[in-house]
Amino acid sequence: MDRDKFVAAMREEMQQIHALQLMLKNLRAAEEHGYTDADARRVNAIADLYAASNETLMSKYYKAKDE
Repeated sequence: MDRDKFVAAMREEMQQIHALQLMLKNLRAAEEHGYTDADARRVNAIADLYAASNETLMSKYYKAKDE
């Protein structure tokens, strides 16, 4: 293999390596983003449950107070 063919093959290999690195970087970012979104949804669900529980407690309190 002459030098030009070798350099061309190395460049092609480096392009493939860079493409794989970019894919991995994007996958990692998507996972981090996905976990962030999932965590935010969980926190919102907990907040909704807390608010509903608080409303129930307050309604029971005022209902008992009125009796």
